[in-house]
Amino acid sequence: WPPPPPRPGGGPGGGPPPGAAPVLGNPLHLLDVTRSSVVLPLPSYSLKVVETHVGFERKLPDTGGKWSIAKYIEATETNDPAARAEFVSQILAYNEEDLDATWAVMEWLERLPPPAQ
Repeated sequence: WPPPPPRPGGGPGGGPPPGAAPVLGNPLHLLDVTRSSVVLPLPSYSLKVVETHVGFERKLPDTGGKWSIAKYIEATETNDPAARAEFVSQILAYNEEDLDATWAVMEWLERLPPPAQ
């Protein structure tokens, strides 16, 4: 999963903001790390499955990737600025919860004991 090519510029809409280079130059694909670190008794290694295994509990009901795409379409198709702002707010909350879940999985992996030699 390579990082996207850099955009010209130096900020929103014109490329990464100043100081982003160290982060963009060191991507971490948590799915690969999880698969190579542990064998889990789970049907898949998707974030939604693994997050539950590590004890993360979502607060937002009835959300997911398809829901997020549907909300995005609603936001782009409405002419009502207040409705658009609400759709965007809901998408941001969902994305934030995904980041929290990802962080919970990463912290769980960091707490695992090292493999036996």
